[in-house]
Amino acid sequence: SATNAKMYVDELRGLRRDGKIVEADGGVNTIKCAAEYAWNLPGMAARLNVKENLIRESIERYSQNSKISDKSVKTYMPPIGGFTVYFFGDINKLSDKRTEVAIRVHDDCNGSDVFGTDICTCRPYLIFAVEGAVECAQRGGVGIIVYFRKEGRCLGEVTKFRVYNARKRQSGGDRPEKYFHQTESIAGIRDARFQELMPD
Repeated sequence: SATNAKMYVDELRGLRRDGKIVEADGGVNTIKCAAEYAWNLPGMAARLNVKENLIRESIERYSQNSKISDKSVKTYMPPIGGFTVYFFGDINKLSDKRTEVAIRVHDDCNGSDVFGTDICTCRPYLIFAVEGAVECAQRGGVGIIVYFRKEGRCLGEVTKFRVYNARKRQSGGDRPEKYFHQTESIAGIRDARFQELMPD
């Protein structure tokens, strides 16, 4: 699904208003495309080198959906959110290999991106990326922001907050070199992204 939109973000008020990408009132023109995940179960089993029936059994146990055991069902839509892609500039230029492209892949962070809390630095990274994408489009390129709706690398807010608290309480305070240690000790995994399951 896709639509045209204008973004109004206070931190983007300093962008050059060219009347094309950035309007006179500061609105940033963008094309938004949203998608949901769909897993091809036979393909996923092959990619992960796992028997398909094990994947089906696990999904059925988790989802309580008995239809998943039917081998004629090839696709599963996991309840982990989808993603939205924001394009800045002329997307038709993407077929030209000479086109400059600026891209950021960003996992949503409700606390920072939406509410501006100080425990996380996601919003400043996102704003910096949008600025770069818009400036790339103004130079004749295409800017792209891929925004995954999977809070904190799919950890979820409850686990994220537990990690934040552990980081604050650890000896020496919150330190970058200990970030993944606390995630691993609470969530049981260093990083919740399963790169094999990311879209091709």
